[in-house]
Amino acid sequence: MTMTVSTLRAGAVLRGLFFLAAATLASSAPPGRVAAKTGEPTAVAAELRRSTQTLLDAIAPGDVAVWDRLLDEKAIQVDENDVVRNKAEMLAALKPLGPGLVGHLTIDDFRVVEHGDTAVVTHEDDEYLDYHGQIIRSRFRMTDTWTHSNAG
Repeated sequence: MTMTVSTLRAGAVLRGLFFLAAATLASSAPPGRVAAKTGEPTAVAAELRRSTQTLLDAIAPGDVAVWDRLLDEKAIQVDENDVVRNKAEMLAALKPLGPGLVGHLTIDDFRVVEHGDTAVVTHEDDEYLDYHGQIIRSRFRMTDTWTHSNAG
């Protein structure tokens, strides 16, 4: 299943990393919806959450391999300054946090709405950043669009 990921933002040090990107998600599961009565996520919604958290986990260490694996070749990025980048430019911009910095992003609220082979995800993420002993806490709202493809 190929998916599209949008706006990822990782705080004061990582503010330049906003992503609107196509991603590849290895799944043969058919598109599904969040169950209306129980609120329990479908298999697709659960997999999208895992993949989204994997992408977020790869930001602080600058794990380009994760992003390269999950981003479609047609991926684009739009940052807070309206700069648009392609996949190669996005991957080049992904750098680990510098010495003395420790941080991570954790999904708090996660919602999925599916439309055929497309899923729109919105998630609110908590950021924790230890900036040379100064703790910075932030929250970010992201919206991702995932689309099914023949790639997997």
